[in-house]
Amino acid sequence: MFNYTIRRLLMLIPILAAISVIIFAILKLTPGDPAMILLGDRATEELLRLTREKYALDQPFIVQYLKMMQNFLTGELNSIYYRDNVISVVMSRMIPTLELGFSALFLAVVVSVPAGIVSAIKRNSFFDYASMTTALFGISIPVFFSGILLIYLFAVKLQWLPASGYGGPIYTVDGARHVLLPALVLSFTLMASTTRITRSAMLDVIREDYIRTARAKGVRESSVILVHAFRNALMPITTNIGNQVARLFAGAVLTETVFAWPGVGRLAVNAIFRRDEALVFGAVLILSVIYVLVNLLVDLFYGVINPQVRYE
Repeated sequence: MFNYTIRRLLMLIPILAAISVIIFAILKLTPGDPAMILLGDRATEELLRLTREKYALDQPFIVQYLKMMQNFLTGELNSIYYRDNVISVVMSRMIPTLELGFSALFLAVVVSVPAGIVSAIKRNSFFDYASMTTALFGISIPVFFSGILLIYLFAVKLQWLPASGYGGPIYTVDGARHVLLPALVLSFTLMASTTRITRSAMLDVIREDYIRTARAKGVRESSVILVHAFRNALMPITTNIGNQVARLFAGAVLTETVFAWPGVGRLAVNAIFRRDEALVFGAVLILSVIYVLVNLLVDLFYGVINPQVRYE
């Protein structure tokens, strides 16, 4: 496993380099002059020239890219708007994003995995149809629309929860109340796909001969389902959850904007409107690093779930 992990880590270098080129190219295709946006319409030609020289905005594409990468890797890439190091600015918003993402992941796993197991056991029952219909709604409804609906219901009509904002660390009462609505909205997509995947994986497993053998030997039904069946159905469920973790961060861009959540997603959206290329580049690249690392951890976790998996 050690050699496999080292090879995968080395493979991340060209992948992240390609991602950085794509991010930078998209930023350069965006219309408008960053120096003009930064200084305003009343900026003099001299100030514009000095600003372009300072941030290398008057250099060719490849020179600008290499300079931005060099500054990012050495920790010298500064945000034009915040006038601070990009990595520091992004990391200062990372805690709220992680709190929101992992709260959504917790809600999704706690609800969807048991729902998928029960749906598979009670196939074609009322619970099965209800859970699959709910999962279909969860996949179909956009995050921003379900967010507005929940704000109207729980914050405006019932006044049970705050409509937006950050209430502090998640372990405080105010922090938990503020994170509940955005986490619930963000978890809808993951709940839907995990419920369907869990049901499908369990249906495949409970038809196997060794499940019938366990039942014929008098093993308790709860042990047959949770120990023999669910353990062997974990592989596709884990793959889906691992892939969805990355989507949680992507979906957090919309969720954080709707709920005014001070995370990396909202930071990146505001940086796009301000044409803060350095901050957009750093935020998206850091989220990309998290994405590929999560996928690597999921691959390594296969060996824990199924000892028959070999890394070559």
